[in-house]
Amino acid sequence: MVKYYQIPCYTMKCRLYPNKTQAKAIDDIIYASGVFYNCLQYDIMHNPELWDGKVNKNGMYVNCYPRFDVVRKADYIHNLIAEHPICECLPNSSITTKQGTIDDLKKSFGKNSIEFNKPRYYNKKYPRKSYTMQINWSAIKEHENHNNAIVNLTNVGKVKFRGWNQKIRFGDNKDFDFIEWRNKTNQRAVSITVSKDNCNDYWICFMLQNAWKPINECDILTDVGVDAGVTDMAILSDGTKYENPRFGYKYDEKRKMLDYKLSKAWGWSNIEFREAYKKDNSITCSNNYNRLKLQSAKLDRKIMRKRHLYQHEMTTDIIKKHGFIAIESLSVKDMIETKKNDETNKRAAVRRSNLSDAAMSQMLTMMKYKADWYNRNIQPIGQYEASTKVCSCCGYVLPNKLDTSVREWTCIKCGSHHDRDVNAAKVILIKAKQLIDVNDLPFVI
Repeated sequence: MVKYYQIPCYTMKCRLYPNKTQAKAIDDIIYASGVFYNCLQYDIMHNPELWDGKVNKNGMYVNCYPRFDVVRKADYIHNLIAEHPICECLPNSSITTKQGTIDDLKKSFGKNSIEFNKPRYYNKKYPRKSYTMQINWSAIKEHENHNNAIVNLTNVGKVKFRGWNQKIRFGDNKDFDFIEWRNKTNQRAVSITVSKDNCNDYWICFMLQNAWKPINECDILTDVGVDAGVTDMAILSDGTKYENPRFGYKYDEKRKMLDYKLSKAWGWSNIEFREAYKKDNSITCSNNYNRLKLQSAKLDRKIMRKRHLYQHEMTTDIIKKHGFIAIESLSVKDMIETKKNDETNKRAAVRRSNLSDAAMSQMLTMMKYKADWYNRNIQPIGQYEASTKVCSCCGYVLPNKLDTSVREWTCIKCGSHHDRDVNAAKVILIKAKQLIDVNDLPFVI
């Protein structure tokens, strides 16, 4: 049964195909956006006129926060651009829009005051890779090929793009696709993000409102608990297991060979190059290093795409079959650090690699936002709640921690035989229901 759900804010990513001149223009805008960001941050950190705070008895500023109302004024922006002419190629909307450069800086400051904030600047090693702006819907044109379309970017020109999701529908009756909707909508502008990845490919993201997304929903939605693992990426309380394909491990030998070649080539991976760069920052990487770096980036992207596709299919399959989903709040970073510091475990390095390859946090994030899309009830339990060593039949808790090599165990109290991961998923479901006061539970933990 296909059912449509309305998504208030949907981001659609498409591939851009600029020519050499247009690619150079996009590169200049991205670079200028990084320069503007750095200059603005430096000015805020060193100019007390842009601070909103108090002066204590010693004449020191305390609890200071940036005055973004002053930064957003046209006069200030004009003077800053005049001091740094490279920023003149920036579209105005890339600075003033809600997702623009100023708001990126506002997010980086967060809730911390200036005196407790450590600035982070873009540089050659960590350059800025995108910029956000607003365009009119009229800037999007049809192409003779229905799979392609044209977008007129400010200071760049008309660029072909493709890869937009044709399943996404618009309008109250879901009658229009993305290209057809541009003539029907009452909105004047749409926010876009133009980016460049490590493989030197260009992308455009459209931030769309009130889109309709279909899903093949089951007639009866059940409750389920989900336990994230390493050998199996997700284990459900009904016994279903989604294995971990370990995409990164499959290309491990190729990755090691590329890393070895990069360490010998004249570039950032070579320690001799880094030492020489400290003495003369005008030296550049060799063409061989750039070629190997591109191969490495394409390999990373290939692994990432395979992992993302598998996780999207897995999470969508879980979401479409279940109405109430219980998950476990995990700190993958702490799990990796625990294995890193565990010198007694001979398999710690392997498990640390498998934890990174499983991308647990990304999978849980997908489930959370898809649950919002499709009106599912998702309930996380505490990060440190015991689930593996708790019997899902009687609630008995094992006195000792189960070793990772133990995949099955039998309850001493009731004699029930459990699969380690399936039992943990059942306990997660029970604890999640206790949090929302659901009655008729088999036991209370």
